[in-house]
Amino acid sequence: MTPDRRKYLVVGGLATLLLVLDQWTKVLVREHVKPLGYDGMSVLGDVIRFQYVENTGITFGMFRSLPYGQLILSAVALPVFLLVIHLVRQAPADQHRLHIALGLVGGGIGNLMDRVRLGGVTDFVVADLGFWPFNPWFAFNVADAALVIGAILMAFDSRKPQPAPTPAASQGAP
Repeated sequence: MTPDRRKYLVVGGLATLLLVLDQWTKVLVREHVKPLGYDGMSVLGDVIRFQYVENTGITFGMFRSLPYGQLILSAVALPVFLLVIHLVRQAPADQHRLHIALGLVGGGIGNLMDRVRLGGVTDFVVADLGFWPFNPWFAFNVADAALVIGAILMAFDSRKPQPAPTPAASQGAP
């Protein structure tokens, strides 16, 4: 397998795996946690619980009351995923962490699917670590976690020092 094909397999495979996991967990939450009401169910004592939340906004529930919000948010998400595809095409074959980061970001398409199908995103993981800002943290889902981790990895890659040009490469400069 060529290195270029490998990067598409990594990005596409990871994005697909996350999409399936995201949608599957959301179905389980809508079927089993939603009927429990606001308190949801404890997963790890008072620290982690599953609680059904319909999020019609974006991260942290911002812009919930935006007129035509779902249409606008969906329209914004599409170019972002087109950008991810462009970045995958441009990514050098040896930048494996970038491929993983782009696959994680691509896994966020589950939230776009929710917006289009359901008119909002199903969130369900609530963490309460007992101190600000984690008391409790805003509800999130698998796609949200993948997007955040992918963005952090991309930020780390953007801060890496670039290798100095080799003497042979700099000889051709005017």
